Amino acid sequence: MATVRQELEGRLEAFAAAQVPPLLVAWENVQFTKPTSFPYLECLIISAGTVAVTVDASRNRERGTLQVNVWSPSGIGTNQVEVIGQGVVDTFKVIPKVGTVSIEQPGNTGRLLIENNGWIILPVTFSYRVELDA
Repeated sequence: MATVRQELEGRLEAFAAAQVPPLLVAWENVQFTKPTSFPYLECLIISAGTVAVTVDASRNRERGTLQVNVWSPSGIGTNQVEVIGQGVVDTFKVIPKVGTVSIEQPGNTGRLLIENNGWIILPVTFSYRVELDA
């Protein structure tokens, strides 16, 4: 999982740093202070487990979900959060494969915006796969 986390979080961190102004990212189990008036990202990596690909378990496959929540203050419209969400989708292309982790499907924003205490949240989800040698 460490390699998966490093690779996926590294790509998201590069995307966030390249934005003008740079976006803050709330990482799992890392203390974070929410900004009060500008967008930020929240990153979650959810492993769905590892399965043996071969009978002798010499090759394994891990699958899981990368979820990036784009948070933005309510009352300023949805354009900014949708543009950021599309930027996240563009960061995690299905093809060409980058590194050892494969993104299995294009990112899904589903146009689901959730209102939460003065913020809107656009969840962006990806399925990932990594092939592992035992």
